[in-house]
Amino acid sequence: MKKIERQLLYLITIAGSAKTSDLITVLSTIGTTESYVRINLANLKRDNYIEQPKRGTYQGSEMAITYINELTNKFERNRKKGDTSFTLVTTQFTDANRQTRNHVRQYLNKIGFGQMQNGIYIAPYNRLADIEYLVSEYKLDENMQAYLVGETYPRITPAVADDVWNLTEVNQEIKKIQKWQEEFLIPKVQNATTNLELLACYLELIDAVSEIYVLDPMLPENLLNSAWVGTQTLIDLVKTGITIVSKVDSKKEFTQFFDYSILKYKK
Repeated sequence: MKKIERQLLYLITIAGSAKTSDLITVLSTIGTTESYVRINLANLKRDNYIEQPKRGTYQGSEMAITYINELTNKFERNRKKGDTSFTLVTTQFTDANRQTRNHVRQYLNKIGFGQMQNGIYIAPYNRLADIEYLVSEYKLDENMQAYLVGETYPRITPAVADDVWNLTEVNQEIKKIQKWQEEFLIPKVQNATTNLELLACYLELIDAVSEIYVLDPMLPENLLNSAWVGTQTLIDLVKTGITIVSKVDSKKEFTQFFDYSILKYKK
């Protein structure tokens, strides 16, 4: 999903519904043109991520909620303790099913599965419900099997995890986000004085968090080496988000586009 589409989807779903005019005003603060907003609204509607209950107003669809939950559930799952199982998935597709195979691979990567070898994927924790949804959505009863296992041999070590989930490459991409936050976002937040300026910062932050949710497989700590920056970068982004939301003037406009639930992480 493109950056502009993620931003629109966030604004629409967090507000419950949103007027086209408000979306254009908000996104203009980060350099997005009116025509580009309208084009991407049409794309999201075409792809069933948003609905139009009345002219000039949009709301999120069930598909939008599913998309957002798939990403945020990765983070929530990683915070749970005690589940030491792995879900192993085997797939088999013919060349005639190449497009479906690509969709399946992209979906599995998005929700945190790593590829061990051709057609074999693995993820920590019990993920059978995710696989059941995937099999049902794409009618893959004859193409996929999933197994819940308590142990693997050879044991999955940080070195093995690095290879399966391409962690070195992912870590480098997250370091870029880390540097961007330190050098660009934090100073911008410090200088923001209006709700619209704060919302521009928040949109940039939400997009960075979404990118980490896609990049980071959210593995348990025992599978990560000491150089891993994903967890701390996400924590730092949440802290910046708390700073932004705490500065919002509740008596001014555009308050409906901020996610106040982030304040529960405030210490």
